[in-house]
Amino acid sequence: MSLVRLARLALAASVVGWLVIAVVASDAVRRIDQRIETNAIFSQLERDIDRFQLSLDSLAMDGADSKVIAAVQRNGTSIRDQLTELGTAYPEALNGARAINMILDVLDRWAASDAASTSAATDMSRLTYLRRHDIVLSHAKMQIGLAMEAESAAQAKAIVASLSFSGLLFIGTGFILTWLLFRQIDGPVKALTDAMRRMRVTNTPVRAPEHLRNEFGAIGRALNELTDHRRSAELKLRQSQDLLRIAGDMAHLGGWRHDPVTNLVFLSDGAANILGRHTSGSLPLARLLEHCAAEDRMALRKLIERCIGTGQPFSEVIRIETAHGRERWVRAVGEPARGPDGNVTGLQGALQDITDEVLVRTRAERRNAELKNVIASIGDGFFVLNRDWEISFINARARELLRFDDNDEVGAVFWSRFPVSEIPALAWAFHEAMRTGKGASLIEHVAPLGVWFEIHIHPTASGLAVYFHDYTERRAEREQLKLLETASQRSNDVIIITEVGDPADLEQFHIIYVNERFEQITGYSREEAIGRTPLMLQGPKSQPEEIARIRAAIARKEPVRVEMINYTRDGREIWVEKDIVPLTDDDGTVTHVVAVQRDITERRRIEEELRLNEQRFRLATQATNDIIWDWDIAGGSMWVSENHGHILGWDEVEHPEMLTSPLWAIHSDDRTRVEAELHTALNGTGDSWSSEFRLRRRDGGHAIMKVKAFILRDADGQAVRMLGGMDDMTEIRALDAQLFEAQKLDALGQLTGGVAHDFNNLLTIIIGNAALLQDMMDGRPERRLADSMLEAGERAAGLTASLLAFSRQQPLETRPTDVNALIRRSADLLYQAVSENVDLRFDLAAGETTAQVDPTKLQSAILNLVINSQHAIEGEGIITIVTGDIHLAPGSVRGLAPGEYVLLSVSDTGCGMPPDVAERAFEPFFTTKGPGVGTGLGLSTVYGFAQQSGGTALIESRPGAGTTIRIYLPRAEQHAQAEEAPRPDPSPRGRGEHILVVEDDSQLRQHVADAIRKMGYRVSTAERADRALGILEGNDPVDAIFSDIALPGGMNGCNLARRVRESHPGTKILLTTGYSESSDLKDLEDLEDVGVLQKPYRSEALSRALSRLLLVAEDA
Repeated sequence: MSLVRLARLALAASVVGWLVIAVVASDAVRRIDQRIETNAIFSQLERDIDRFQLSLDSLAMDGADSKVIAAVQRNGTSIRDQLTELGTAYPEALNGARAINMILDVLDRWAASDAASTSAATDMSRLTYLRRHDIVLSHAKMQIGLAMEAESAAQAKAIVASLSFSGLLFIGTGFILTWLLFRQIDGPVKALTDAMRRMRVTNTPVRAPEHLRNEFGAIGRALNELTDHRRSAELKLRQSQDLLRIAGDMAHLGGWRHDPVTNLVFLSDGAANILGRHTSGSLPLARLLEHCAAEDRMALRKLIERCIGTGQPFSEVIRIETAHGRERWVRAVGEPARGPDGNVTGLQGALQDITDEVLVRTRAERRNAELKNVIASIGDGFFVLNRDWEISFINARARELLRFDDNDEVGAVFWSRFPVSEIPALAWAFHEAMRTGKGASLIEHVAPLGVWFEIHIHPTASGLAVYFHDYTERRAEREQLKLLETASQRSNDVIIITEVGDPADLEQFHIIYVNERFEQITGYSREEAIGRTPLMLQGPKSQPEEIARIRAAIARKEPVRVEMINYTRDGREIWVEKDIVPLTDDDGTVTHVVAVQRDITERRRIEEELRLNEQRFRLATQATNDIIWDWDIAGGSMWVSENHGHILGWDEVEHPEMLTSPLWAIHSDDRTRVEAELHTALNGTGDSWSSEFRLRRRDGGHAIMKVKAFILRDADGQAVRMLGGMDDMTEIRALDAQLFEAQKLDALGQLTGGVAHDFNNLLTIIIGNAALLQDMMDGRPERRLADSMLEAGERAAGLTASLLAFSRQQPLETRPTDVNALIRRSADLLYQAVSENVDLRFDLAAGETTAQVDPTKLQSAILNLVINSQHAIEGEGIITIVTGDIHLAPGSVRGLAPGEYVLLSVSDTGCGMPPDVAERAFEPFFTTKGPGVGTGLGLSTVYGFAQQSGGTALIESRPGAGTTIRIYLPRAEQHAQAEEAPRPDPSPRGRGEHILVVEDDSQLRQHVADAIRKMGYRVSTAERADRALGILEGNDPVDAIFSDIALPGGMNGCNLARRVRESHPGTKILLTTGYSESSDLKDLEDLEDVGVLQKPYRSEALSRALSRLLLVAEDA
């Protein structure tokens, strides 16, 4: 049997087998369809329950009004009704319906009682309800799952039974036919395999066997056809995707979808990119609206609500701010998404970035407005006529010349105001220009106005553009020139009248008249001059450019004034000033020229001397740093020396107003005061004026100028001129301000230090007595009063410590400290000081950065700065701590000597501070926080610590740009030592030793004496150092002296310690202070066994200090 015949037989058997399977499987398919439909219903119910659960979560946590509760009840009722309908076939669905019904009952009770419940009760019911509805909804979803599982099991059994028989039948038939077919195709397949193997090994084409060539060719063609179809489909799909992506990118489009139930908005990649977000995804509607400008946010929300409520689509242009803080213009389009029942189930739409379009339109509108402003402000009249002779535009000057009302004429027909019969020549010119498209210029008398206009007509595509000016006065001047002949004989000026042959050739100008003054000045007689050209007066030095000006003016039929060199009959040079006026006939042709000239030789000599003097003056002004100015008060003009550009940066070409008054660029805050001073000086009788004010520089800053000027007055005492100089005082005043700021901070430091010292004396008594009361009331209810008193005293002690830190009077234990290691050890503490939305970053210098500093106080300063930065950040932000070594050159940081320093900076991305706030940031008690928030001592403490450590602190801040605090600390010459574990203090001990207490405050002295006696010591007291020395000389030996450093009488505690060490070397000394007397304490560094106890202190601290001191003496 051939392979083809066997294949046909197998095909026929397969068709029969498949028909049997199709009959059996049709019932299975029907059941599968039922199962899929049922599963789809149950899956949709599960999603509805999930959304219902989200709505309930929102109600439970945030609450809502009755309308929102009603909407949630409607959703629950819909789910319950669907489950009830399915319950006839699936009992488990009825259980889910009962669970939903329980929640609806709770919602009914909640809605009914919500208005009457208190806030606390409502909150408790919401929390209880939250726990209940989660359990109930989980039960409902479980019942749906059971129903789906039962349905799936039943359908699966039926399908398996139906397919089992047909499968066995088909397998049997297929096995027999496959065995027969295999017998026939085994050879061809092996041949095909061997041929393909040889082709891969030898890489050469192999011919198919003769008896299999047709089968091989069919297989190859089928494979090629399938491959071509697949590649073509993939190419079309890829091209379609690329076209959609390119179209979206070019149009700046992105899609969005809004679910009113969850109130979430899904953004496509394009929409997310427009808003400056990294990827697509969902976010709450409120978060999306935060991108909108304040004026657009409410409008867009109303459009969305209207679209949900009425189904009305919208398209709105809004302004947004991207996640990167950039302003963009966006067209937001939205339309309702409807369900099968036609109800609105959500919104969908698109966002399009139209920023470029808005900017182009704005620029075009701005340019049109600028063009209109330019045309409106020119000195000539200008108007535009369309082809219907209607006025489409007219500027203010044209209204004035044509005597139009401000609100009339635009849109009116021109001939309605000026009939053709009244201005025939002008009407003819207008119509010719409109007809031919050629421009024209003419001088025409407008009878209705009684004036002469010089008019220029320019045809345009839409009509005519006309500009004109009043020619009446100029024409009158021409008429007046004709009267010169009458007055010329009595004139002291030379008058020459020439007849013009060819206006373009001065050789064709012939003198027809000269007056007597001509003969006197030139030496020519009248007879010699008549008939000759005026060029007879020119010579080798006569300026050709002035002759050219004369020729050009005559060609324009305009008068001209020139100054040039002429020659007399005997060849002598003279300077003359000529006024030349051309005269025309009625046709406008120049027929004569009248020249009036005067001898200005002496004036030119004086002007040359003045020029030389001005040159010397200019060189002198350039040699000084002052700005020299000369103000012509009467003429309203001013000359300013050139070096003003170096100081202020202004250019008189760009700002000609600077040449009108010395106050043109004055600071607005100084203008009223200085103008009043100048007005008083000018209207008085004095001859000088001085002041100091600020002038605006080109770079936006201000220069402080000190002015000294002299006033020149006329015979009536009126000020006509002022000559003065301005000295730039900017740098000097800046140094004065720095000195004032340093003195102010120093004065505040001295004040706060003194207050803290006196307050510490009081706190020592308060804290000590409070501690005693604690011991006395141990176990009694009144103990809490003593605890509260002690806590308040210690808080007050912390406040005085901050004051002392600012005043640089806190005791410091400086040593070489690795700043990087200190920050790393404090990292956990710093992380706890910032919130989760603030990113705390460290940029520490490599290696060891060692400063000579008190590590405890440095750690407190860093913590203070981090807390301040945290308070300055609203929402998310970054705080960065940076360290490094720095070399300061002389004068690079005010108040610091040149040398090696450690730089520690703390920067934040918070709100920043305006300059006036930054200037006061280091002042104690200055704060911008609300009442009860902060003490205003944080930054002042940091500043005082840096100053006391031999460095300084600087602040750099701008509103919206964050703040950076830089601390400069002296670099240590030695490496930092490893931290040693603190030694345990010896137990307090008192065995009757004699203690001398020296304290000028009587209350504190008595308190300390009582406390020491209770410790087991004998006590003597003195209020002054000299009396203490007297007790030392007594018969009762003193074991130790406990003295305040600040004592009256000219001898303080440090002086007393030195006197005691000299006279009684075995007596131990313990000093106490409310602040560090740095100079006195340093003087005691050479003395051994001198302790210092910081005020305020507890009795326990005093006991330990005395015990350590006496223990050292005993060991010795």
